[in-house]
Amino acid sequence: MSNTFAANLMPRIIADSRLWLRKQARFLGLVNHDFSDAAGKVGQVVTVPIPTAIGNTTLTADRLPPAATDLTFATATLTLDQAIVSNPFTVEQIHLQNYQIAGPGSVLQQQINAAIDTVVAHCATNLQSKYYMVPSFVGTAGSSFFDPSGSAPTMNGLADIKQALFKQLVPPERPIHGVFSYKDFTVLRKIQEVRQAYSIGTPSVIQDSQFPSLMGIGMVEDYFAGTIHTVGTITTGLAVTAAQPVGDTTLVCTTAASTGACALKKGDIVTVGNYTYALTADATQASAAASVSLLLDRGLDEAATTSEAVTLTTNFGTGRVNIAGDLLGASVVARLPSNPADISEMPVKLMGEHYPITDPVSGLSVLLSFYGQYFQRTMQVSLVYGTSMTDPRRLVRCLSANA
Repeated sequence: MSNTFAANLMPRIIADSRLWLRKQARFLGLVNHDFSDAAGKVGQVVTVPIPTAIGNTTLTADRLPPAATDLTFATATLTLDQAIVSNPFTVEQIHLQNYQIAGPGSVLQQQINAAIDTVVAHCATNLQSKYYMVPSFVGTAGSSFFDPSGSAPTMNGLADIKQALFKQLVPPERPIHGVFSYKDFTVLRKIQEVRQAYSIGTPSVIQDSQFPSLMGIGMVEDYFAGTIHTVGTITTGLAVTAAQPVGDTTLVCTTAASTGACALKKGDIVTVGNYTYALTADATQASAAASVSLLLDRGLDEAATTSEAVTLTTNFGTGRVNIAGDLLGASVVARLPSNPADISEMPVKLMGEHYPITDPVSGLSVLLSFYGQYFQRTMQVSLVYGTSMTDPRRLVRCLSANA
């Protein structure tokens, strides 16, 4: 059976699994990525190129050609800090034989597809959870992004996305995508312009949620999009303790009254002077007698003055957070586990057969492992990866409803 499995069944299983992986990896294929079927392990650091902000130079008669250093990309380092493996599932010999008849519709392939879903969803959700690194947002927390009034869905939110990205100097020729949860897509289907697409012969818009582009924004429905953010609190005001210069990434504050306190959360967006900043860690102050340090997503854009107010930004609160923009601002690196047995959930570490499954479009690979047993095989899918918002200026949060 082993020779028949490897020679006859495995090529078909790999082919069918690649097709399924292609469907699930659409979002991850749009971001800045470094995917490989090479071996990797937790703790490994991978360097990825990221686009740099392009400045300008005044031309003069003696202007020299650009130096080589002017032409190099900036880089970011990502650590493979996540090792994910699907729960093991056991397939009896009869199921392997039935695969020859049923193929993609077999119980075996359905199990493999479910395992692929688990691994890809873990990676996509982990990337979405890094929303706290993005300091700008559109929409109002707690209200539907496409129907903030609760009565007349519109595409005004898409215009807000483009305006926010324009202010952040995202190049207008860059492709823009919005990654929304299925709940937001449910509201989107109700918009008049979208429904008209169905009446003029585009049924996929309503039936399959296929929105190639709306107002120049490619729409991506991701069932794992929309992390819920719970906003922190400030009691009786929060103020800068002492003046701090431009570039400081830690802002030391205290509350304005003796009864004050704060319990801010990672991902909260605060306003200091004329700028907003995202907090990259929780910040808790039990009483005004103690100072509290706010860790900012970047250095101060303007100097903070003594007793300057620090406030939670208007319209920001508890709600679902989607991501939109030039998705090259987000990055994922992924490798295959160097030793699958190290991260396996199997009760005993068995010698197995391991096959990479690679999406031919994005290049994302997962590892499909088979562990032979008496008249059956136990299988798992695994992946090692790391994620980050490496260029947040290219992105914007889209705030939506709580549920």
